[in-house]
Amino acid sequence: MKTFDTSLSEATKSVYSTLLMSLKEDPLRFLDLAGVLIVVISSDKRIVYMNKKGHELLGCIGEDVQGLNWFENFIPSRNRKAVESVFEKIMAGEIKSVEFYENPVVSRSGEERFITWENYFLQDDGNILGTISSGTDVTQKKNALEDIMQSEEKYRNLFETSTDAILIYDFEGNFHDANPAALDLFGYR
Repeated sequence: MKTFDTSLSEATKSVYSTLLMSLKEDPLRFLDLAGVLIVVISSDKRIVYMNKKGHELLGCIGEDVQGLNWFENFIPSRNRKAVESVFEKIMAGEIKSVEFYENPVVSRSGEERFITWENYFLQDDGNILGTISSGTDVTQKKNALEDIMQSEEKYRNLFETSTDAILIYDFEGNFHDANPAALDLFGYR
């Protein structure tokens, strides 16, 4: 049976110590490694921190967004009141934090992106100070789903209104559907 020496060498302990010290000196730097938008918003609706992915997604590369009002700058005006209202109720303690939420954001160029959020509130001695949220861009997935639904609607409309009889069978010869023209042709309607 093989055994492994699990004790750490002094050199390894030194490396671990340096890494931990680096984490303590600048813990927010590591949030830039996340592939999602991370934003900390204070109770007065201002951005305390936004990671690199957030800057990229919202077109703010090289821009200092700290202190900007999140809702005025990055929530589309048509959604602003509703999203801001939920935030205000969370800050007032009227509702529990909305852990999962989905809403559009608007970039500096005016492009809208659809984001699913995981939200947590930050508090100190029971006082709610703000929120930390991680957002995943689901714009492409949402657009693809809308395209599929439109395609299905077009297909269904063509199927239902065609004057030609259309029968749908699978490869085993099992009958699945018939359009109204087929039902009329075969006397089922």
